[in-house]
Amino acid sequence: SQQTLRRVTERLDEFLMTAINFRELFGRLAPDGRLTSDDFPQVFQQLWATVESRPELSYIGVGIAETGEYAMVRSLPGEPLIVRMYVRDTEVGPEIRDYLPTVDGLKPTAQTSWTNSGNPRDTYHLKLRPFYMQAAEARRGVWTDSYQFWGGTDRGEVAGVTYAHPVYDAAGQLVLVWDIDLELTVLTRFLERTSGQIPGRVLIVERRRDGSWRLLAESPAREKHRAVAEVFAAREFLRRIPTDAAADATDEGEMSFDSPDGQRWRVAYAALRGPDRPEWLIAQVWPADGVMHAESFSDWQFLAMFAGVGLIATLLAWRVSNGVSAPVQTLEQEARLLAA
Repeated sequence: SQQTLRRVTERLDEFLMTAINFRELFGRLAPDGRLTSDDFPQVFQQLWATVESRPELSYIGVGIAETGEYAMVRSLPGEPLIVRMYVRDTEVGPEIRDYLPTVDGLKPTAQTSWTNSGNPRDTYHLKLRPFYMQAAEARRGVWTDSYQFWGGTDRGEVAGVTYAHPVYDAAGQLVLVWDIDLELTVLTRFLERTSGQIPGRVLIVERRRDGSWRLLAESPAREKHRAVAEVFAAREFLRRIPTDAAADATDEGEMSFDSPDGQRWRVAYAALRGPDRPEWLIAQVWPADGVMHAESFSDWQFLAMFAGVGLIATLLAWRVSNGVSAPVQTLEQEARLLAA
């Protein structure tokens, strides 16, 4: 079970590294560590095609510490890609500007007042956003606790996590905070793809800043008659997680317990490892009378599912090394070819 779980953990780590590696691109987009809202159109015209090729990245944005201005590109399933900017225009005042990205440039689609009304559609407080506050406190790249996103759409709030990357000037003052956001539905889809041959249920659990544990995502039940029991077992694991779990980068373990119906359950868990990783545990919960078939979850299946991630990441690194000022349309085409 630990060998199977380790494979899932390694693939999740590769998945998260695609967000962490965007730090390289941010350094190219703002080489002196500074941006103004006047730079937003140029920056996001260069960025949007890269985001379009990575649909699992729900949002990528940047906030300016001094002014509180913010811009982001949003990529959500079933919705058009948009670029949104919160700017303080000296002539018209605070304004929200929406753009449709095209190969010929950003096409304006809407302009509304940026107010403090409290309505999420026209209110934005950069310095009150969890990703900004946690990055400023950590003074380094950090994965946030899960929190509620608001994309300015009729969907309302959805939960997600952010990799936030702060940038400081020579005097040590915070000047920018970049954010790369993943909706939790992305992690659920990841587990659906990677746990098809694993008995029981696979969980991703976060350790929050207050020391508590929260379930981020779980694979769906494969046997309907066990679904309710699996949900119980998953919640029982959350209650029983050792208080020092994930505190040690090499932490992994197993436990077992009985459900009220007398069913014996087993759990194997492992922590993500490495710098800039979130404090997450990956766990597998299954009935003790179940038969493990770790060999059926073979390396070639993982390679087939995640070859695209590695290849696109390589293309992105090559692209960054040659400067993001070059046309980004080629990257989009290459990504689409790889996906095909």
